[in-house]
Amino acid sequence: SLVSSIAALLGYSQDVAGARPALEAFLKNLKPEDCVDARVMALVSLTRGGEFGSPEYDLFVEAAGHPDPSVRKISAFGLGLNQGKTAAPSDVMMSDQGSRARTALSSLLKDPVEDVRWNAAIALAGSGNAEAIGILKDLLDQASHVGAKEGEELTSSRFEVFREAFRAARKTGDANLAVKVKVISQEHPNLK
Repeated sequence: SLVSSIAALLGYSQDVAGARPALEAFLKNLKPEDCVDARVMALVSLTRGGEFGSPEYDLFVEAAGHPDPSVRKISAFGLGLNQGKTAAPSDVMMSDQGSRARTALSSLLKDPVEDVRWNAAIALAGSGNAEAIGILKDLLDQASHVGAKEGEELTSSRFEVFREAFRAARKTGDANLAVKVKVISQEHPNLK
């Protein structure tokens, strides 16, 4: 749609920081039922600039409760990305923002949509939160079976999810996940 295209253009402009106020205003003025694609594109655009501030952070926390799973998925991704850009992830998780993010991400671990749960688990584990270990274990179990069916190929988006799961699993410090990552890495060296 035209609105999605405008949101994408703002985010992909050379001046992402300059586009942030327009994207923020755009998102604040949308009703939950308004143009899901445009909301997703605007949130994706906000992630392009890396770490973001409080107004944008609030938009990602709010998006975690959206009825559409594509919005919840980008919410988890954005919250995780922002934590990953911080010098000390545990400091972020202790702040008010971090507390709200942890609450939002924890609720997304129970989401009915697998991709949403995976993104939330990766985001939480990226900050060393052990709450995500069960979902990461399931995700790594799936990664270990990639290519088991003849002709099965790994899509680029699924490859990225598996690769991020490996990185996140290492940050949890969980010994069982570390062994699983090591075994899968030997079987699928491209997932390291």
